[in-house]
Amino acid sequence: GTAASTSVVISEASLKKLAEVDGIEITLVTENGRVVLDSKAIAAVSASAGSDGQVTLNIETVEKSNNLLKVELTISTSCGYVTDFNGGKVTVTVVIDDELKGNNPVAVYIDDNGRYYKIGGKLNEDGTFSFVTGHFSTYAVMPEAEADKMIKNQEIAAVRSIKSTVTL
Repeated sequence: GTAASTSVVISEASLKKLAEVDGIEITLVTENGRVVLDSKAIAAVSASAGSDGQVTLNIETVEKSNNLLKVELTISTSCGYVTDFNGGKVTVTVVIDDELKGNNPVAVYIDDNGRYYKIGGKLNEDGTFSFVTGHFSTYAVMPEAEADKMIKNQEIAAVRSIKSTVTL
């Protein structure tokens, strides 16, 4: 089964040595998914890290149903959380339910205000789903039609909010 939260830990010193290797990628595999950091993302995390602590990657399943998988992705160092990879890319691969696989899944980024932003992704031959991101936050994999509907409703609400502040 899939755990609610899994972590991978590496020493900051080891990560700093890995960051010196040109073109390196790091693949971290947990029960909740697989995360591949490219060399720029590794360099960004390394630059934000101390020298004698640990770097922890955490993948937490926030919500899971037949048509939704919501995950929270974090990387922390002894100096705090790293959310932006300064141009680096991270490929995230997760296992989704069969029903979601059949409903044209898409990944969305969910910001701190709960707004959804479609970022795409792809269904892999092995039945997993992958998407690429340049920062860590909360993400959901859901049917594209549902994502489009949520995003449209957000836009309508934003327009209504702006209109309510305009006086003639």
